[in-house]
Amino acid sequence: GTQIEHKMIGSPAMTCDLLERGDIIIKVDGTDVKAETIHPLLMGNDEPGSTVVLTLRKPSTEDIKEVAVQRFDALEYEEQKKVFD
Repeated sequence: GTQIEHKMIGSPAMTCDLLERGDIIIKVDGTDVKAETIHPLLMGNDEPGSTVVLTLRKPSTEDIKEVAVQRFDALEYEEQKKVFD
């Protein structure tokens, strides 16, 4: 899995109250993730705004939860990413 370190301003994750810093994303649309595979899975082949289902582990409780969020636009993601690089 991959730990959520921050939520990008303007991203669907930012507006989702169910995602918290420290949560571990273990699957995206049912596919296991690693740090190097998460971004392509989050972008997917769908249109921006389509739904993606994240399977999370909450470290504080070890609960496993599924959360549906909208896909982020790949071009918008690249522009936002430049701000943090």
